Amino acid sequence: MSGRGLLGMVALSDGNLRGTEIDPAVYSIGCLGRVSHHQRLPDGRFNLVVDADQRFRILDEVQQSGKQLYRTAHVSCLAEPIIGSSEGIELSHQRAEIMHLLETLIGPSSSEKPRLDTGLLEEKDDSSFVNNVCQAITLPTPEKQGLLEAENVLDRATRLLVHLRFYQASVRSGETGGRLH
Repeated sequence: MSGRGLLGMVALSDGNLRGTEIDPAVYSIGCLGRVSHHQRLPDGRFNLVVDADQRFRILDEVQQSGKQLYRTAHVSCLAEPIIGSSEGIELSHQRAEIMHLLETLIGPSSSEKPRLDTGLLEEKDDSSFVNNVCQAITLPTPEKQGLLEAENVLDRATRLLVHLRFYQASVRSGETGGRLH
């Protein structure tokens, strides 16, 4: 792969790709990512590991020339507002609850089933912790997009807690058959 290893990622706004649209609709908020690892597959495709760096808003798309397999857009980076000390204390409390819910829902690690490496999460600052958990958990696209569109990390943590508490209630009531992953 050539270039700086940066790419913008956006989700399809209708949730799936039917194969009939050349340029399906996408959400206007996405995330700039840096390719940290890549592997070329025998068929010419790539497996990528992308680390999210910065949220952005699509201003407009650039007209495609030729048969590109990707789209190009003009974007505006979205600053992550710095939260005050009282919000920081609340964020720390939310972080502790998020960690507790993750440990409860995912379950402890064992030699047979490594599930949650709390050490990796514990060394993150509060903002990175929340953003990493949001990136890692499986949610339907609209809910995942809602986390990305949150105005700040405290709002994102609050929304994440709503999803985790809902999932916990579903598990307790028997409405879901498995653990969070």
